[in-house]
Amino acid sequence: MVKHIDVEQDFDAAINASPVVVFDFYADWCGPCRFIAPEIQKLDEHLNADTADTKGKVAFYKVNVDQNQALAVKMDVSAMPTFIIYYNGSVVSTIVGANFPKLKHAVTDYLDKLSAEPAEGTNADA
Repeated sequence: MVKHIDVEQDFDAAINASPVVVFDFYADWCGPCRFIAPEIQKLDEHLNADTADTKGKVAFYKVNVDQNQALAVKMDVSAMPTFIIYYNGSVVSTIVGANFPKLKHAVTDYLDKLSAEPAEGTNADA
């Protein structure tokens, strides 16, 4: 389920909620934001389904820029929607605009990268 960020402290905590974290900076009055929202919800439900190999490896959050103006400024958001993707706690991609294919591709690329990494505690050279 896509969660909402209400305060900056929630944002800071969410950065490390999963290996891949997607923040959707949106506004209620933004037509493209409303257009892409159901697609993001479906992607989240698909990737976090009980039977999905990716369950728990990606988290989606929505940030209302009108209610979180300081955070939007801090993250250099100047157009909506803006998607900021974190991978293992670091910003790796910013997508401006309601380009769902580009967003989906970026998320699945980072999930693929994650699955290609050796699991913690294993020796990749063994």
